[in-house]
Amino acid sequence: MSRHLTGAVQGVCSSAIGLATLLLAFIGYVGYTGKHSCDRNWEIPDLWYLIPAGLAFCVLLIVPLVATARQDESERPMEIARWMLLLGTACALFSVLAFFWQDVSIGFAAHN
Repeated sequence: MSRHLTGAVQGVCSSAIGLATLLLAFIGYVGYTGKHSCDRNWEIPDLWYLIPAGLAFCVLLIVPLVATARQDESERPMEIARWMLLLGTACALFSVLAFFWQDVSIGFAAHN
């Protein structure tokens, strides 16, 4: 008998997929409107938010596979899935904050 709450696996899976979907929309927005609207090309500092966003997206896609792994008497797969969700969320938050710090705040200061 599993020791985690009823619906915990569904909650972790849907949270991970929901955040991955939002992160994919963020990457698409940054990729297609962020640079081309200012007639700027991609630069090396853009990797400060693109690499964590890609890493977070990959980690969040793996969370449902780990969370739904066979759990006999061990709660280890669910524990790993929760930590992966936390890691993916932290990387996603870092990438969004790095984007706003680099492109929005520095970009506005450069135009003034």
